[in-house]
Amino acid sequence: MTPQPRRDKGQVRKATPEELLEALNAAEPHFHTERINKRAIYRFCVENGLLDPARIAQTTFCRFIREYELLAPDGTDAKKRLAFSMKYANQLWQADTLFGPYCDTGLSPGSRKPAKLIAFLDDASRVLCHGEFSFEENVDTMVRALRAAFYKRGVPEQLLVDDGSIYCSQEITLICARVGCLLRHAAVRDAAAKGKIERFFRRVRDQFLVRKLDLSSLDAPNRRPTPGRRPPPRRRRQRPSSPKGARVIRSYFGLTRDPFDLREIELLPLQQEFHDTLKVHCQQGGLCLVLGVPGTGKSVIKQALQRLPENRHLVATVARTLHTYTNTVKILCDAFRIEFESCAFRCERKLIEQAFSLNHAGKSPTTILDDAHLMDLANLRKLRLLFEDFPKNHNLVLIGRPNLLAALDLGVNQDIKSRVTYSVVTKRLNPDAMRDFVLRELDRVGHGHNTFTPPAVDLVVRSADGVLRRARNLGVGCLIEAVRSARRTVEIDTVNRVLMQPHWQTETDLVEY
Repeated sequence: MTPQPRRDKGQVRKATPEELLEALNAAEPHFHTERINKRAIYRFCVENGLLDPARIAQTTFCRFIREYELLAPDGTDAKKRLAFSMKYANQLWQADTLFGPYCDTGLSPGSRKPAKLIAFLDDASRVLCHGEFSFEENVDTMVRALRAAFYKRGVPEQLLVDDGSIYCSQEITLICARVGCLLRHAAVRDAAAKGKIERFFRRVRDQFLVRKLDLSSLDAPNRRPTPGRRPPPRRRRQRPSSPKGARVIRSYFGLTRDPFDLREIELLPLQQEFHDTLKVHCQQGGLCLVLGVPGTGKSVIKQALQRLPENRHLVATVARTLHTYTNTVKILCDAFRIEFESCAFRCERKLIEQAFSLNHAGKSPTTILDDAHLMDLANLRKLRLLFEDFPKNHNLVLIGRPNLLAALDLGVNQDIKSRVTYSVVTKRLNPDAMRDFVLRELDRVGHGHNTFTPPAVDLVVRSADGVLRRARNLGVGCLIEAVRSARRTVEIDTVNRVLMQPHWQTETDLVEY
């Protein structure tokens, strides 16, 4: 007979893992430390009758705990956490210190000390406001870094820090009180409360400190850019190059987008209402009038109509309305992709046929006449007769000044006015709406509201007089003047220097010139 292995080999014969786990659950509340001594907990279980030493020895107890990982931490955080993020930039900053690599101090050969990185991160935009390495983690280095962050990004509304000695000092408390910043402290040993700055430090370790750095002095790591927020993905269609003034503003204030940019204009609530109504008429057909004084948003509405989906709309824009009827037809032929012949009469039939073919393909043709108040009404009447033979869903949009409506009120022009299906006048903005427009433009580029002081914003609003174009030009001029004078904030004297330029003066003010 050959020897056979035991049937209960590898199994517990006197105590089961379930009994051992039950005893551990009963004993753990009596130990206040996270790392519990196995021998101490075994003695506790034996003394309180939870385990019988005759059934399980101390070595077996320790071996079972190791094999089944009965005391291993579960890795879960009992504290309930919810994701949060501020809505606007400069509402909340997070600050912390990272212990970095060892650098040469320069005091003696081979003398090295660890470098500390003090960083300030914006909560809403995840932008690194400022960060610098230093050998010492004291109040002086913290104040120097905080001053540089204020110069770069302005003063935040709140500053979230931990309970470190430099962040609980009297100096930072007085600084925040003087500049109007609320100083907030996270709970003790609660690094997850400042998760964004901790995640940034992880990126610094993974993408910056792993490089072969020049650690001969602190100047080398401070000169190299630390990894921040990734830039947006590149689009296939590249935007045209920005003007030099916009590039200067972006580089000085550390922005990635141009403030008060005409190519990234968002419609105001009232303009969005006008656009939605015009969009419906572009599907139903008719004659629409968009009237207003210069700078009240007519061009913004026109650009929004030009961005309608190309698979459902064909928008033809005629901006050179001072031309004759023949030249206007040339522009329409170019928009409808028709070769212009010798005269306009021969092209009219082709335009009508092309309009019907587009209508059968599911597209709604729309024609926009910009500066229609400068166009001869006789030419406008010829265009009206041409569009009479177009599909019924064709929409003609006339954009001009209010005097166009006065010209249509004449009896001879009643045939044109009687076909108007929708008309609107873009009025000047009230002061509150103009102030919201200026602040919204700062939010769009990730700039703080405190870039413009409240008196400066009030002066911009009064000088713009409800005209969007004037507010936009004045805002850009103030930022350029701030760059020229090496300032991070636009104050009331900066706005006054811009208003001293001749084109902002009235005719009576220019007499002395």
